[in-house]
Amino acid sequence: MINLFFEFFTKIIFLIFLLLVGPSESLFSIPKYDEGRVEVLGIQLLQDSKDERKFYYLPQYPKIAANASGDLEFLFMKYVDEQGDNGGLFHALVEFALPEEMIVKLEVALQEEIKGARIAGPVPLRQTMDKEQQGGLARFQVVSSITENSGSDVSFTETFKTSGHAPLLKGSKAAIAAKLNQKGATLLWESFQGATSDVSVMVTGYYEARIKSYGAVINAEVNTLYTHFSELQNKQEKFTRKQLRKVTDELIQNEILNIEIFDRSANTEGDNEKMEAMVEIITSQLTDLLFDAKTGWSKQPETEVFVEQGQVQGREERGWLGKVFGGAESMEYVADNQFVLKKRKDIRSHQFYLNLNKSIVTKFPFFSTGNIGGNFFNKNQTPNNNYFKIVNLDDPDFQMRNIDFVLDGNYIGSYNNVLNFITVSFSKKYENGQHEVSKDLIFDREKLLQDQSLIQQIKYPRLGLQNADFIHFDYRIKFSMAGGRGELLVPADGTWANATASTISLTPPYKKTEITIDLDRSKLTVPATIQFTVTLNGKEENQTMVILRPTDELNTNVISLFHDLNSKIKYLVNWNDSNLKNQEATLTGNYIFLK
Repeated sequence: MINLFFEFFTKIIFLIFLLLVGPSESLFSIPKYDEGRVEVLGIQLLQDSKDERKFYYLPQYPKIAANASGDLEFLFMKYVDEQGDNGGLFHALVEFALPEEMIVKLEVALQEEIKGARIAGPVPLRQTMDKEQQGGLARFQVVSSITENSGSDVSFTETFKTSGHAPLLKGSKAAIAAKLNQKGATLLWESFQGATSDVSVMVTGYYEARIKSYGAVINAEVNTLYTHFSELQNKQEKFTRKQLRKVTDELIQNEILNIEIFDRSANTEGDNEKMEAMVEIITSQLTDLLFDAKTGWSKQPETEVFVEQGQVQGREERGWLGKVFGGAESMEYVADNQFVLKKRKDIRSHQFYLNLNKSIVTKFPFFSTGNIGGNFFNKNQTPNNNYFKIVNLDDPDFQMRNIDFVLDGNYIGSYNNVLNFITVSFSKKYENGQHEVSKDLIFDREKLLQDQSLIQQIKYPRLGLQNADFIHFDYRIKFSMAGGRGELLVPADGTWANATASTISLTPPYKKTEITIDLDRSKLTVPATIQFTVTLNGKEENQTMVILRPTDELNTNVISLFHDLNSKIKYLVNWNDSNLKNQEATLTGNYIFLK
């Protein structure tokens, strides 16, 4: 019997060893899913699968993140301007975590329920990477009828963006940003004035936890009770005899086999075929051992022999030799009084108990949604606090001033003769020399001759400047002269001129003189010429020659001359006729009459 049980027990141990030495699981700390779960202060806590006093917390819901100083990372701004470009900007950072002070309170409350318990940290959350799921990567999602309707016919949102991935790691944050039109900004602004806004954030993902996949309890018991009692009392006096006998022989045998199986393989990723095979082998072996009446536990004990008549040591009859050689007389009767008692109790108990459990680590999805509502902010919110602001786009700080540089139209003709281009350099300095605005304008000769663009503009911002500081600016002009005549500068020394006017006239630093020439052409027999000599940029030059022909229909010619200020204009009349004397003179007016 002992050898049989030892053999059976060895087989069971061997089967368990084969089952457990399969693919080993990681020794990392993993929480349990279906056992040890508690809720403290509204927070779900999962018990560690190895340490019953270690717990991991699941954050409640996503919420607005806070910076190191405790300020919420949230901004809602409405902007307006006089041109009707009204709208809003919404930006928020979202996190999925518990603040440190809440974790401390949570651990204290947990220890009141479970002595020595501690918070090991958050449940390790992971982001689902199944691209076949609707919406692509499982991530955090903004749920809002205002900020997410940029593709609708009646759109409240001009642009809407999120950072995409869920903020599952400690310290990670997700971003939401939206640019709203006037209606969207108004609706969302009013939405934030209540306890619940129109912006909610949903976080999806999964975590790994250990769950019981298979369980089998095998309980076998055989109890055998054998009771024997036999009593014989024999009284003999002379030739009388009185014999009393009482016999009790009882066998009671109970046999129990109970098997309970728990199998969750249909709903989990676990493979329990090996466990089922082992339970089947154990059950078969145990059944043979339990119900085998010859060698098993149910083998009946040997029964005790009753006390019978022949077992009493009493008066004996003469034997054969006594009768043959002893004659006919009887032997002397020996009286006796005997009592024989047998009592036996045999109790046998065989018990077998085996509890097989298998747990697996599997993925459990989680979904959590939090509303970014007015409860996050102070009760008495004003539009100009840290989180809600109204901006006037026509604010003086954003004011731009226009400076028009206008070319003097009277000098357009000089582009054909004496001028290449004009360069205007502009400079606006602010306090401490910061934010200096420097720009250059060029009036090109070819462009002017094509469309006669006489005006170019420069803009500069106020940037907080007040009073006269805003209207003051500096400029200087360079006139590039054609034909190697050099350059003319305004101011002449090349420094900067300060001005406050919104219009600057670009009048060259030389003079334009229009001259009218009158002649009775009937007196001409051959063409005559007039050569004009001027001083320009300090150099004397022959600038214009006028040819007078007898056949000209008009007697009058009008020309323009460009020369330095306060300089004299000379002219020489060549008649090309021996009867007429050439004339050389200095112009004293704007009219020449040739005689």
